[in-house]
Amino acid sequence: LFSTRGRRSPSRLLVGERGGSSPFSPWFFPWPFSISFSSSPARCAARAERTAQPAHQLWDDQRIRKFIERQQQLQKVLGHCLWVLELQEEKGLIGFCGIAPFEPPGFLEIGWWLDEICWGQGYATEAAKRVLSHATQELGINQLRSVSHQDHIRSQAIMRRIGMRHERDGLLGIFGKEPKDLPIRVYVYEHKPKTE
Repeated sequence: LFSTRGRRSPSRLLVGERGGSSPFSPWFFPWPFSISFSSSPARCAARAERTAQPAHQLWDDQRIRKFIERQQQLQKVLGHCLWVLELQEEKGLIGFCGIAPFEPPGFLEIGWWLDEICWGQGYATEAAKRVLSHATQELGINQLRSVSHQDHIRSQAIMRRIGMRHERDGLLGIFGKEPKDLPIRVYVYEHKPKTE
């Protein structure tokens, strides 16, 4: 699933190949992630948070650096993180998609952030499908969850499209996170490995 391309830095791995059925298939680049992209993660994160908290603010440089360092550490230790998402034929970050621990309680979550200008074009669904396939086929991960605000119907539609099922509704406080009264919806994917 992962391959290097000669026109790009050899240290970057690409999920998917050129020449697929979609001319704008996303590419995923594992970290290291350059701080020069700082305005893009701030914008993507703010748009993601807007659904959960109307009074959102753009991330400052310190928060962006912490986010980048966190992804670098996850990739190094676990072999997965929120990977950078770019369009094949264009330059510039449009979002993230990947796997990271949801802490607490520590289960693995598949998630995606996408700049609002790219919504409704199938990018998040394609990204999530590729990450899910890599998680189950290459990383040996058999269970993933995804958590969203109860009103975030677009994200929940993606969860269903990639084969996840609704597990529970509740408040964010059940996981010991803030804001405790935020209404959430949890989906789960359970992979059943083929037996010989």
